[in-house]
Amino acid sequence: MLHKPECYLSTYTQRTDLWAKSLLIPSNRSEEDPRGHLDPSRLRRLLCINPLDYSASGLSLFSEDISLFNRFTDCEECYDISFRDILTESKLCVLRGEIYLDGELIPPLTVEVLGDYSARIRLHGGSRKVCHIDCLQIPSSVGYVC
Repeated sequence: MLHKPECYLSTYTQRTDLWAKSLLIPSNRSEEDPRGHLDPSRLRRLLCINPLDYSASGLSLFSEDISLFNRFTDCEECYDISFRDILTESKLCVLRGEIYLDGELIPPLTVEVLGDYSARIRLHGGSRKVCHIDCLQIPSSVGYVC
């Protein structure tokens, strides 16, 4: 488990200095970690179960168990998002209405207004691509809630 900061990649890249997995080192380990003997950086097949965008920060889970990908598919995803301009009723109607991505209807979003330019969006089994709708930009992303 890792809190991935912004500007790190969740998936494999040639630039290992930008890979979130490179942060899984003993000096970043919690003092309360009961498995103090395990060194994740030595696990060759360690993959990010819930990849986050480069510009997003939040909870990232790593495992060598590929079957966990399927288990996390149905988790609720939560994103704190920023709007380029003020959040209007028409934008809220779009977000709370039917949204099609890649020609498919995604499950309804739960939208909580945080401020004039921000909201928290929760989606279940959908796609984080919804956060790339023309009027949105994502400064951060906050974990997965099952």
